Amino acid sequence: MDCLLNQDTEDDYRIWVIDGGSTDGSIEIAKSYGKKIYLKMIPNASEVTGQNFALSFATFGIDVILFTNSDCYVNPDWVRRHLSWHKNGYDMVGGKLFWGGDKYGFAWSYMTPDIPTNILTSGLSLGFSNCSLSMSLVKKVGLLKEMNARMDVDLCIVAIKMVAKMALDPKIEVYHDHPMGSFRGSWLRAFYYGRNHVILLRAAFGRTRWPNYTAWPYSLHTLEELMLIRMALIWKQQRIIADKHGINPGLIRFVFLKMFAFKVATLFGWLMAMLHPVGKVMETEMSDAHKWGKTD
Repeated sequence: MDCLLNQDTEDDYRIWVIDGGSTDGSIEIAKSYGKKIYLKMIPNASEVTGQNFALSFATFGIDVILFTNSDCYVNPDWVRRHLSWHKNGYDMVGGKLFWGGDKYGFAWSYMTPDIPTNILTSGLSLGFSNCSLSMSLVKKVGLLKEMNARMDVDLCIVAIKMVAKMALDPKIEVYHDHPMGSFRGSWLRAFYYGRNHVILLRAAFGRTRWPNYTAWPYSLHTLEELMLIRMALIWKQQRIIADKHGINPGLIRFVFLKMFAFKVATLFGWLMAMLHPVGKVMETEMSDAHKWGKTD
């Protein structure tokens, strides 16, 4: 909340906190900010319900909506940098996401392209931890589907098929305080993320030998990530923030965790998704990618 309230921008913006019925004191904390924020409580609501509540503002004269999560910390220029892209006609904008919390979370860090418009060459989607949408795009793509996980990926794919103008700006940084807790937890979460990602791609683009790499080149992305040089570059790019938060496991440890607690699991998830019968793929039943083990 403090990050969002201390933005370096002259643009008019308002903050909505959407709560699905938490019992850990979050509502009281939000209320303590008084009129600085708008609080919407939707008891027993799913994550999708809350996000769709925000997207429903498309009918209230809002130009752009920005998303982040309750375990994220945005930089002071977060709003300004997102809006600068929309002022230049972009429909959907994402940025650099530093995964942290612990050494397993850090292993999820990835390389953000230097050229913002090279979004598809990263093999990434624009997740709602650090994303903004123009209301004109929302009116075209509609609201999010009620899914257990990866609903932001599904929306991103729809936007791609509509040839939306998109950017992934590495200067728009968000720290995602997202501990995995264990090697097992990281592996399982990476497996389901990879599996669900490819299921959605196949449902959108059909069955191919590899998930439509002409538009979303996972093959190149994976080859680069499997190379130790690529992993060393990721570690170097993220090292300053990792040192700041005291979670830097060192290069050798990072490469090991990146390979075996993340990348191998993701590749295995992709393979399992590719083996699904086409009919089942089109029925995009999603496993919940947000459940993972807290301890060994």
